[in-house]
Amino acid sequence: MQNQSRISQVIRTFSIGFMLLGLNSIQAQSSVNSGAQELTFIDLSAQIINGHPLLISAELADDLGRANLRAKRGAFDPQISGERRGKDFLSKNYYLGENYELFVPVRGPLNIVVGNERGQGDFLSPENQTLSKQLQYVGLEVPLLRGFLTDLRRTELNKAKLGREQSNLERQIEILNLAQQIWTDYIDWLISYEQLRAYQTGVTLAENRQRALRSLFQAGGCNGMDTLENHIQYQMFKANADLCFANTNKARLKLSRHLWAVDEINDEGAYLRPLIIDPKTVPTQTGLDYLDSLFKTDFSFNKNFTEIPDLSWYLFELDKKSLDVKLKRQYLLPYANLKYQTLAGGNWNFALSSNNQRFGIGVSSPLFLREARGNYQMSKIELTRYQMGFKFKAHELQTKIEAMQNQTNIYRSVFYQLKDIEQGYQTLYELEFEKFNSGDGTIFLLNTRENRYLTARIKTLEQKSKYFDSLIEYLRITGLINQGLF
Repeated sequence: MQNQSRISQVIRTFSIGFMLLGLNSIQAQSSVNSGAQELTFIDLSAQIINGHPLLISAELADDLGRANLRAKRGAFDPQISGERRGKDFLSKNYYLGENYELFVPVRGPLNIVVGNERGQGDFLSPENQTLSKQLQYVGLEVPLLRGFLTDLRRTELNKAKLGREQSNLERQIEILNLAQQIWTDYIDWLISYEQLRAYQTGVTLAENRQRALRSLFQAGGCNGMDTLENHIQYQMFKANADLCFANTNKARLKLSRHLWAVDEINDEGAYLRPLIIDPKTVPTQTGLDYLDSLFKTDFSFNKNFTEIPDLSWYLFELDKKSLDVKLKRQYLLPYANLKYQTLAGGNWNFALSSNNQRFGIGVSSPLFLREARGNYQMSKIELTRYQMGFKFKAHELQTKIEAMQNQTNIYRSVFYQLKDIEQGYQTLYELEFEKFNSGDGTIFLLNTRENRYLTARIKTLEQKSKYFDSLIEYLRITGLINQGLF
């Protein structure tokens, strides 16, 4: 009689323990997070803006484009030159020549030349002799055939102008790639952490239930099979929780690579110090609705063609190749350069007359033009290759965007379906728990319901990870992932 009373007391204690443990899984999970500090993605992105090597590098792409444009404009800078040569021997002035010149390139094919020269001496060539003390001249140089439509300096300047706009696209692409990495790393951390919480909840419930079953077994209220069954489930939950803990820690450290402290930025560069996310810090679902809101099922490739940075960058490359073809075509023409100068005899008083001018023309050309024809042919082939590559790239992105739209839609739908299934298994588990407390259930059925509920929870999280990975890839391709971040 005394033994039966003891068993009843243990069973009553066991039931009360289950009631306390089975309020809901959210309360059990919240106890796991006591004292933890949450790090939302919005807070994370705000810290990343303050200093990230790849973000600073992306900003420098724009500066690089401006610097390159400035360098190519240097080909049109005016040039000053001066030369003085002379010979005196045995107190005799053999010759003395001086020439100072200002060469002013013009954006077109013309070059303006302004100069002052002096030539005297007993043995000076007659064409270099200046009758007065000095001679001033103003003239033009213009190519008549090769270089008239375009030349190397104009081609390089036009390519630099394209590169200036292209550098902004390079900056966008680098930031898009960075945003994709950060989103992916954060989602991996969040999913690993939520899986850890799920298994830790299972470990806590199984561990407390195991203590109650042992007390009940010692009192003779259950057989050893129930205790062993619960112990096996506890071990399974514990092993999975350990694996998830390792994955969560790995994901946390992987995400930490994006956190840097900026100690100083000057002309010599940026002094950055890497940071590590505190192990007590946890991710949160807060802010992920923003990512989901960026998904546009009505995104049209043909309509939104110019919004895709990767394709726009390719178009600039095609324009550069077209400029190379035009330049190489010019080298098929003979070289013919015309020079004309009007002269003034020492007083800078120019008069346009046949007696005060000099001119010249030079013509040259290789006989077979093999180098020019070969370079022109190579430039056309290179342009054709880029055109074919662009067509393939455009078609690839078009099909990929359509595929990612469908995949993301399906993944999201399956995610919500699995979420409903998870809630259904949770309801079955709670009903089984009430049934067990009323004395009609068994520990085997309770463990089975709990295991199925936890399995459904893990599958939901796995599908959630697939959905966000698909969404992030889609947003990266369309160029939408960076809106409002950096």
